[in-house]
Amino acid sequence: MDTEERAPWQGGSGVALASAPAGVPKLPLRSEVPQPPTMAAHDAEPATSADLARRRISLALTVVEVLVGLRAGLTLLGANPNAEFTRLLDALTAPLVLPFRGVFADVGGGRSVVETSSLLALAIYAVAAWIAVRVLLVVREWRSASGS
Repeated sequence: MDTEERAPWQGGSGVALASAPAGVPKLPLRSEVPQPPTMAAHDAEPATSADLARRRISLALTVVEVLVGLRAGLTLLGANPNAEFTRLLDALTAPLVLPFRGVFADVGGGRSVVETSSLLALAIYAVAAWIAVRVLLVVREWRSASGS
């Protein structure tokens, strides 16, 4: 076998073939294979308090959006309101949806209803989180500009 190094089962390091027999494609040498960039732990910049606050806001928004979105989806699909999961979800999301009740009338008939209060809550909470993150960024820029 014509190799630059021996294969692992022959006691070598397993570097690819430098030349191959007829009909077998030549494999690149290890030094020719591009490696993805790596980032050592010490190269990463430490998270600032604004970054941590932004992550917390994003996490809270994600949890709220998933719960309220599930509520809206289950209501739209006509889920059984007496099922344990539906009751638990309604109990968890009732305080989140309550401020938006009555703004618009719910649409639908029978068990399948478009709960507009849930849809409005999804939109308002997303906008509120976006505003909160923007305020954090402005405050961070202001503090860095003032030298604090």
